[in-house]
Amino acid sequence: ARLLREVSLAEPVRYAAGDRVETWLNTLLCLDAADATPPLTGALPPPSACDLFEVNRDTLFSAHRASEQFLRRMMSLYIASHYKNTPNDLQLMADAPAHRLFVLLAPINEKSNSLPEILCVIQVALEGAISRPSAAATLAAGHAPQGDLVPWTVATQFQDPDFPALTGARIVRIATHPDLPRQGYGTRAIQQLHAFYEGKLTSLSEMDVMPSDTAGGVG
Repeated sequence: ARLLREVSLAEPVRYAAGDRVETWLNTLLCLDAADATPPLTGALPPPSACDLFEVNRDTLFSAHRASEQFLRRMMSLYIASHYKNTPNDLQLMADAPAHRLFVLLAPINEKSNSLPEILCVIQVALEGAISRPSAAATLAAGHAPQGDLVPWTVATQFQDPDFPALTGARIVRIATHPDLPRQGYGTRAIQQLHAFYEGKLTSLSEMDVMPSDTAGGVG
């Protein structure tokens, strides 16, 4: 009979056990954020009562303690959704000019001092707006440019130099809280994202303040 032998590596190779540099590096790059999201407790509102908010990346990466905790919770949802996260992904979240971050939150209690629970997180890449001469030259040369995945894929498949001139938003990553599978929160987030880019939701950053009974949307 054959025997199955399981081999595991318990002793660190690159660092000594308990090395402070390794701990600092894991914290800095959110490599140990798997358990950053606490289990959901209490009754949750229905998906229709939740709203999507755009995350201000300057605030998210401001080195404030609350912002760092919020970032770790976002990363933990990606890890729980089995995304193969790398430090490059964190850099895209922080610096990529065409990327946007959104979170779905339950109704916020303004009297509470705790961070709101993140029910769903979405990372979006804005694509397109490529001039026709540039698109035609790229197609003629047979190049495969980096970025703008959807415009270049469609243009290459159909040899259409006009398609890259259109603009769109591609969902790069989406993750729902691990305690909420198949309960409609991811669908709600996508619906709100679609409405936002259709101009149906009012951004809280706009100067014109909408009445409370008609305002809704992305902050």
